[in-house]
Amino acid sequence: YKKVIIKEFINIGNGAFSNWKNLEEVVIGESVKTIGKEVFANCEALKKLVIGESVETIGYRAFYYCTGLNETLVIPDSVVSIGEVEGEEEKGEVFYRCNGLTKIVIGKSLEKIGRWTFSYCYNISPVVISDATAKKLNPNWTSPSPEDEPVSSFYGSSKPVEVILPFTINISK
Repeated sequence: YKKVIIKEFINIGNGAFSNWKNLEEVVIGESVKTIGKEVFANCEALKKLVIGESVETIGYRAFYYCTGLNETLVIPDSVVSIGEVEGEEEKGEVFYRCNGLTKIVIGKSLEKIGRWTFSYCYNISPVVISDATAKKLNPNWTSPSPEDEPVSSFYGSSKPVEVILPFTINISK
């Protein structure tokens, strides 16, 4: 299959579509709350990804080595956690080596982001994130590593990551 539309499921189970070499497009519908770990890992032909507005958590290595992703990645406002799923020992590396990604838009509800989440994504710049969301996250975009040393979510990216904080100006008389 080249296109998968997932609807009427609450969770996408661990490894459900991993290593599907011909998969090019994924649409995650409005009923899905959890994308499990390694769900689309190593789907190198994957070019287009739409994450539904009901998704709250994205698990460890969910899109690991999806090197074909080449559009703006939009993390919807509903997502609270990327790579930091309660009860999972392994964390992060969600979009690890997704080399084609050029821009990320992060929704307003994000509270946790795992280590190495966007590592070795060489072309990402900018990251668009609200000021309120940025304040909830660690200011260095890091999570503790097993050795208790902070590890950036963008480790190994060759471009400096530009973060754009949208703002509002109130003008009163």
